Amino acid sequence: MAVGLLTLMKSLALKKSPQVVYSYRLKPIVRVGVLSMSAVLLTYGYTFADVSWLSAKQRQAAAEDDDKRSVWYFCKSYGPVALAVLPFTLSLGTLYVFSRVVRQVIYLPDVVGKPGCRIVRQSPLLAREISTVRPLDVVSRTKGVRIYTGKGPQGIDDAATFSFYLVDKTAKSFWNRYYILPRSGEVWKSDGRVLDSLFHNDLSKNSLEEFEDRSTLAKEVPLKAVLKQNKTSFHSNANDKSDRIKSIVTNSTDREQR
Repeated sequence: MAVGLLTLMKSLALKKSPQVVYSYRLKPIVRVGVLSMSAVLLTYGYTFADVSWLSAKQRQAAAEDDDKRSVWYFCKSYGPVALAVLPFTLSLGTLYVFSRVVRQVIYLPDVVGKPGCRIVRQSPLLAREISTVRPLDVVSRTKGVRIYTGKGPQGIDDAATFSFYLVDKTAKSFWNRYYILPRSGEVWKSDGRVLDSLFHNDLSKNSLEEFEDRSTLAKEVPLKAVLKQNKTSFHSNANDKSDRIKSIVTNSTDREQR
């Protein structure tokens, strides 16, 4: 029998120690492949720039005096050198995308007095662990891309996308704003609804119905009991449904601290 979403969230909220809610094992061959592709693009860019520069110098030296004084002729001669920016950009972009792949998301019961998460990544060159701690209310999934799809053993498989993304709304730089989470990773309790609820800030009525097994929920955790225990006011408005789920995490953590 499936476990209700609110039951899972309540169970997570009562945990006193950090919990790994998402993990992804990055195979060494992937890192080797990324570094190799970056090195090839970097080498190609350098070679292209060097050959283009030498060709431009030879063309400029063999040109007539009128052509040498022509700005248009100069641009035609040295213009191809600028195209070397493309492979250089792709080389750096490959390393950047790899650096944004998340290896772990750890739920933290207390970050500055409220629940938070630690997002763990890996540097592409030295394979060092990069860890970022943020409160839950500043990290959310990107709009238009669902985490929970109801497909696959964990409910996060999707034929259209192989990953989903988290956004840090407090990031000072655009380059530190987005995180990539492959759908092949492992989710806490093997239930993608938990991860979706933690980072889902715009639950609609339809999506909430997809998350909750209402018949199971009524048997396991009566809704009135959850309301009374957590002292949370729930509204019938569909736009407030996301606050219902996150309030369980927040209020339960505060109660444990007291």
